[in-house]
Amino acid sequence: MKGYQLMMAAARFGDRSAMLFIAETNYLGSKENDFQADWNVAQHWYNQALPVTTNNSKADESSDSHEMHDHGISMSFSSLDEWPLHRLYARIAELYTKGGHGLPKNHPKACEINYSLLNICEVE
Repeated sequence: MKGYQLMMAAARFGDRSAMLFIAETNYLGSKENDFQADWNVAQHWYNQALPVTTNNSKADESSDSHEMHDHGISMSFSSLDEWPLHRLYARIAELYTKGGHGLPKNHPKACEINYSLLNICEVE
């Protein structure tokens, strides 16, 4: 848990990778480390990461951590920094749509987030 505490400190100081690490850790939980998922904490840190910009202009869309986690593959730490805004909005909307792990379902909030998502995505 010391690593988690260090990442939490970095997240509080504005490190986007740390914010997303904390969010993903709370989204997924960990049976091995007896760490329960907490979607309220997860949505907080996903939201904190939204306004933080990165030097990466190219997002790594192949680093879907949930899909990789389901197959027993760890995500790389650097891939977290590459999450584009639309992916963050989609994850937050998913949390509010499903509810659970300490976060109540909130369909109006999920719809509001999806509407915001439509405004940032360009349709070709």
